[in-house]
Amino acid sequence: MVQASVDTFETTRARLLSVARDAFLRNGFLGVSLRSIAALAQVTTGAIYGYFSSKEDLFDHVVAPSGDGLFSLYQALIDEFLAFPPEMRSFDAMLDFELEARTRIVDFIYDHPEDFLIIARGSAGTRWEGYLDRFVEAEKSSTVEYEATAGGQLEGIDGMLLEVLARYLVQGLFEPLLCGLCREDAQAFARRFGLFFHHGFQALMEPGQTA
Repeated sequence: MVQASVDTFETTRARLLSVARDAFLRNGFLGVSLRSIAALAQVTTGAIYGYFSSKEDLFDHVVAPSGDGLFSLYQALIDEFLAFPPEMRSFDAMLDFELEARTRIVDFIYDHPEDFLIIARGSAGTRWEGYLDRFVEAEKSSTVEYEATAGGQLEGIDGMLLEVLARYLVQGLFEPLLCGLCREDAQAFARRFGLFFHHGFQALMEPGQTA
């Protein structure tokens, strides 16, 4: 009897998450009500509060596993590179690692496309609205840390330029999904985009580019 109750609880919870995911994907957080989700899931609105404390809590449970999972992967890749011995952290050695890292990131995004479309297009009014800011800050911090260990090679990149470059770099990871590209085309785009940024940074590091 206890196991049956647990199964019923988990089944209803899973149904609520599935219905909510579809609703948020179509209409965004602001365009969805708990009442409409309850009707689609065939439960009362009050029953939802036995599973989630609010509409935003429900939204969090829909997107957080994928959203937090991607950021954890992103940060782990940064930490992995910065932990390499100095001879493996040269700018030239960085390229192969960067391209492989982007492959893994794009694969993760395409493993959970609906969740990232919801975050990108339907998260207004939630804490996820500024989701990309986490990646931008991580990218900026890792660049500054790399600069310190590389003897100031990136001193020509000031704060404003670093902010703009980091933001475009991060946005470029999600753009293929937003534009409707298939996984294979997204990977090809990510590779070209990565090459562009790598060699762009390399050009800024050359003597005479700080003026």
